[in-house]
Amino acid sequence: MKKVFMSLGGLVVVVGLAAEIQPAEAEADDVAAVAEAYLECIEDQDWERMGGLLTGTSRYEDFTMEFFDRPPIQLDGRDAIVEFWRSSSEDSGTSEIDYEIVRRIVAGPMAILDLRGRVTVAGRFWELKAEEITFEFDQITTLRIVEGRVVHHVDHVDYADGMRQVEDQRRRETGRK
Repeated sequence: MKKVFMSLGGLVVVVGLAAEIQPAEAEADDVAAVAEAYLECIEDQDWERMGGLLTGTSRYEDFTMEFFDRPPIQLDGRDAIVEFWRSSSEDSGTSEIDYEIVRRIVAGPMAILDLRGRVTVAGRFWELKAEEITFEFDQITTLRIVEGRVVHHVDHVDYADGMRQVEDQRRRETGRK
């Protein structure tokens, strides 16, 4: 958009500036909305809807996973990402996933989310006697969103805190201190 400057007795007025800012604000709102919809898919364990927010070339990474229960994750493509989330949820007997957005930063196509997570899984997954175990953790998630789709998702999770909670439950069950 062309900027038009008008001088009125020493006062310079810029016409059109608000129109230029509005698309950037609308884009930020769209990025935030897609980011929240994507998190809701995970919370609802709605893998079909999640797939609709990814592309065939989307990428998911979680290098911190090696501190939890598996090697670091590097997945490419909608199908691989959806299958990972679906099978992980089923294998662990996940009954609840909840994210609280503590802080959100939107910069261009990037949504940076500071999250507090809460997950309830089957105790058997961790070889516990308890039917279920719920643990909480801190997480930073970055999502790159292009044309309403998540093209790159990176998680950084404090799995050490989650593992500490599992071990605390194990100690309670065995009477160890």
